[in-house]
Amino acid sequence: MKGYNTSNGYMGYVEGKYILFASEQEYFEFMHYRGYIYVILELVLKDLG
Repeated sequence: MKGYNTSNGYMGYVEGKYILFASEQEYFEFMHYRGYIYVILELVLKDLG
């Protein structure tokens, strides 16, 4: 995870591009929950296969 503060919020790096978040905390929460979603999808796809 990487990013930087701007006068408009926090630019967080997501899948090869920067996305503006309201705060650094929002970026970290987004990335945290995004990781859970990938784990859940992997388990679901494993069950389907």
